[in-house]
Amino acid sequence: MTPLRVPDALTPRRRTVLAWTALGLAILLLLVGSLTVWVKRQALDTNSWVDASSRLLEDDDVRELAAAELVDALFSGPDLEGRIRRLLPPEVQGLAGPATGLLREAALPAAEDLLARPATQRLWREANRRAHQRLLALLDGDDSGLLRSSGGDVVLDLRPLVERLGDRIGLTPALPPGAGQVTILRSERLGAAQEAVKAIRTLSVLLVVVVVVLLGVALWLAEGFRRRMLVALAAGLIGVGGVLLVVRRVAGDAIVDALTDPVTRDAGRAVWLIGTDLLRDLALALLLYGVLLLAGAWLAGPARRAVAARRRLAPVVRDHPVAIWGAGAALLLAVLVWGPSSGSRRLLGILVLAALVAAGVEALRRVILAEDVPGPPGAT
Repeated sequence: MTPLRVPDALTPRRRTVLAWTALGLAILLLLVGSLTVWVKRQALDTNSWVDASSRLLEDDDVRELAAAELVDALFSGPDLEGRIRRLLPPEVQGLAGPATGLLREAALPAAEDLLARPATQRLWREANRRAHQRLLALLDGDDSGLLRSSGGDVVLDLRPLVERLGDRIGLTPALPPGAGQVTILRSERLGAAQEAVKAIRTLSVLLVVVVVVLLGVALWLAEGFRRRMLVALAAGLIGVGGVLLVVRRVAGDAIVDALTDPVTRDAGRAVWLIGTDLLRDLALALLLYGVLLLAGAWLAGPARRAVAARRRLAPVVRDHPVAIWGAGAALLLAVLVWGPSSGSRRLLGILVLAALVAAGVEALRRVILAEDVPGPPGAT
């Protein structure tokens, strides 16, 4: 089969410019695509959503803040002091005010204990799974099984947890409308949210395809300087991974400082870090792939140590091809076991990684075999 060649109409200068332009666009779109993929996997994947929400409740700072919200909801009922006064004997009804304060103080550790229990966290996990599935149905235009709606707003109803807290401290709550409810999506923003979801889903796929095509075009045009192109690509992957880590840190500090106060800052920071774990994993994956590609490009290059390494590998490559492919398979397995990104453990991600590793091993094998020319007798 005749390999595809660059058209003769393209001058070397034009071909070089086009190749580097395609690579630059690919790296730029990779940065944008990485952010859309993160949003899609974090916000629009139910398993990722449930995992993040469960880890939030396991965090001490977040759990303390959530417990305070439950207590506020429990004690937000009308005339709570009057109801407590009626429960007390006539001779001590004047102590209803202090009794209410003491009861509120006792409710906070009770709420923290309630949220720390595995049974409550399991209920929280399943409640978030159902809520997220219904929210996605709403965003996809299916309003047949929505979250409970209040005034047209989509809300997550935490009243059962508030009522369970009341049972634990012996207080039957009379909750006002809206108490214990967390607004997930306001009705006036539903249309914008649906359009945003469609855009994110489309871009997360489209950008990946465009990046792959641009990289293919860049490598095709880079006839005669492909190794330099691969080195630049490796540097681009490392750069994008580094930018994502910097964005996570800098944006996180700015967002947490803007949306929290000194009391809630630790909980806000925990929420941001847990919510951006997938972004960190994606950044680490790009860093890893960039380092591996850079190492492969160096090994195939003209450096003296690289040439010496290829000479030492030549007998194994020539006489034991199974060992070389086994080493490639071991490298692929190591990446999958480490799993720097959730995508590397999905079928498509595994197939893409396997294809890239196979292409790299085959390219390096051909370079080594092409150089494997027997030396004069007695040469070492």
